[in-house]
Amino acid sequence: EGLEDYNVEISNEQATNGISVSIGTGEVTTEITDNDAVVFNIAQTTPTITEGGAANTYSVSTTGNVTPGVGQTFQVDLSLVLANGNGVDDAELADLNEVFSTAVGTAAAATTGVSWDGTALTFDENWDGTPFTFTLSAFDDNLTEGLEDYNVEISNEQATNGISVSIGT
Repeated sequence: EGLEDYNVEISNEQATNGISVSIGTGEVTTEITDNDAVVFNIAQTTPTITEGGAANTYSVSTTGNVTPGVGQTFQVDLSLVLANGNGVDDAELADLNEVFSTAVGTAAAATTGVSWDGTALTFDENWDGTPFTFTLSAFDDNLTEGLEDYNVEISNEQATNGISVSIGT
């Protein structure tokens, strides 16, 4: 949440027996600075999978399961990045990106308070703070090839109302 403040006020001064009463400073304001920083993290169930239907589940979370306040959002870009030297052609890369985007979109549609625009995950006030998860399976392409490496990355973290947001290490 952003900054919050409240006022304490005294008023309606009265006295008995003709004593003169007045108010000097009649109101003070206290500002509350939020100490809940949003730190995004990404994790996976296993670093190695095998073609032919094996799957890996990824989770995006915030440290301490911090959630957005009313009218606020957290946002982070999520992307599939191939490691150098994979020998993946443009058509295969397009297929991988479509599978990735579909998996994330399907999971977001099933998660209250989370939306996916094809680039960014947005977490709104209805998100309950549980890690957002999605699963990618290794497609058996029947090609003899070496290891294929890819990374699932989070970047470009943002939040509304000046909330401190970062990506964990």
